Amino acid sequence: MDKLRQCAPTEYAKNRNCLLDDNASSEYYGNCRWWLRTPSFGSDVIIDVAASGIIKVTGGFSIGGSMIAVRPAIWIDAE
Repeated sequence: MDKLRQCAPTEYAKNRNCLLDDNASSEYYGNCRWWLRTPSFGSDVIIDVAASGIIKVTGGFSIGGSMIAVRPAIWIDAE
């Protein structure tokens, strides 16, 4: 589990049917899965982060899937 990688989806993502942890007794209830930009076993499968924040290095989801959330990655220079 990694709290820094856990993601609560926006209303927009929920309305687009992102994949949520829907187990009401789970401590990760309501969190969503999201993609990293790292390829997995092929060019069409991307590694994702589970609702718990764990990076799922095995498996992954096809880039054609529309249920995995996307989190923009930006670098902010504080100087």
